[in-house]
Amino acid sequence: MVSIANLLILVLATTMALVIQRGWLHRIAVNYIALAMGILIAVIPWLNHHVTAFNETVFMGGLVAPLLFFDGKEMRLGEVRQQVKPIVGMTVVMALLALLATGFTLRGVFGFSLPLAFLLAAISIPTDATATGAVAQGVQLPPRAVLNLKLESLFNDASGLILMSMALEWFHQGEINYQGTAWSFVYAAVGGVIFGWLVAWGLLVVRHHLHNADTNFTNSLANNGTPVKVLLLLTPFLVYFGAEHFHLSGIIAVVVAGLVGNTEDERNRLVNPALAYDNQRLIASLQELMNGSVFVILGVVLVRTIMNDRITYGSWTWIWVGIVLYLVNLVIRLGYAKWGLHQTMSEAWIFAFGGVHGTVTLALVMMTERAQLPAQWFNLLIMAESVLIGLSLIVPTLVFKWLLPADVSETEQTQEVNRLRQGMVNHARQRLNEIYVPLAMRHRLEEDLTAQLGATSMKNLAHQWHETSHATELSQPEQIMLGDLYNFIFNEELQYLEMVEYQEVKYRQVVKILSQEVMLAAVVVAQEG
Repeated sequence: MVSIANLLILVLATTMALVIQRGWLHRIAVNYIALAMGILIAVIPWLNHHVTAFNETVFMGGLVAPLLFFDGKEMRLGEVRQQVKPIVGMTVVMALLALLATGFTLRGVFGFSLPLAFLLAAISIPTDATATGAVAQGVQLPPRAVLNLKLESLFNDASGLILMSMALEWFHQGEINYQGTAWSFVYAAVGGVIFGWLVAWGLLVVRHHLHNADTNFTNSLANNGTPVKVLLLLTPFLVYFGAEHFHLSGIIAVVVAGLVGNTEDERNRLVNPALAYDNQRLIASLQELMNGSVFVILGVVLVRTIMNDRITYGSWTWIWVGIVLYLVNLVIRLGYAKWGLHQTMSEAWIFAFGGVHGTVTLALVMMTERAQLPAQWFNLLIMAESVLIGLSLIVPTLVFKWLLPADVSETEQTQEVNRLRQGMVNHARQRLNEIYVPLAMRHRLEEDLTAQLGATSMKNLAHQWHETSHATELSQPEQIMLGDLYNFIFNEELQYLEMVEYQEVKYRQVVKILSQEVMLAAVVVAQEG
């Protein structure tokens, strides 16, 4: 029951964050609201009691793996192939530079032993694409910066994990096995690529046969493709835990599996269009829920860490260590972006500040607990890395507002969508008034046009429910006529949107949103008929 309560609280907190953001706090990224919900859960004893302790294995496999898989599905494999050199540079060369620079700086400033200094440095390497999206809320990031930051965050979790393992071995055994570490890196990374590719292709073959079976089904529109959806949802878990079982990089494996899935989606979207659309919406909903859950967990863990007297009692050195971790990583990222990626100075600053850290960093810290570090060093790790996470979230949020041009806000886009939707519906109403429509059908169509505007009151909804529940079934000729009238309305609405797009190019994205709404409404009505 504890695990069920834990899941329920997590999902409800994330849902509340989404509701609050969309209802009132449009200018604040939903991830920050989710973070606040996590903090609220941690400070309310009853709720905090029902949320289980952080488990890094469950977190990495249950949340990070599917998120990286879905992120990989959004990237074209051909685009990643073209970026192999920058990817290796960011996840290997830059990671090693950051490790060396941060490790020796901590050694020089605080007098830490080199194994401890390098352990702190290794854990500070992984970045979080989800967190980057939060700090970039309301600003326009250059496309090349977005691409580099996303590619880095997809692959550098494995770098941080392997380097952390090396530092732990050094800490416990007093020496580094360079040959063993290099082999472990190659085995985990290359093996992860091969494993992810092979398993993804095996599952692709199975899904291909299922797709064909769906298409040959008597009524393909009536077949919701449940087996395909279930297999899609299971893929990241099968790939991640399978790779980890063979001591390969599960992170790299799920990313590669996602890249394979992107090409599959592109080629199969017309095999069963309804299923393809369902999968897109399902993935979008899961991503939104999982992204928010990550920040709820982050809020809970940070508060629990700060409120733990055994961790925070004594020296305040961890604050300065966290600041040094952030600043040295910032400098290395800036320099590598400028001279390694050959970016302009403005782009280099964006890349430097865009390296945001999140719960993956905390997950790596928690993994060190199993390595039986002395309590004072484990406490230093968790507190210093928490400072790093906090700075990496707060600083770019402020800097990007000053450094980057403002993006069209969600509120402004919503207003524009509502304005064009009003014009679209008014046009359809006007055209409907120019043709003959039976009175009963006209009343029904008017109610549906009002519903398109989201203007149905509770009183009208109750009245419509009463009428519909007492209405008799339409005759076949009446059903055909009603279907024709719906098609007439939808065609008029699409023609209006096409006219607006032709006259005002700046409304293209808004027109696309409304056109999708109209076409989806046409599909729903056709299925009901």
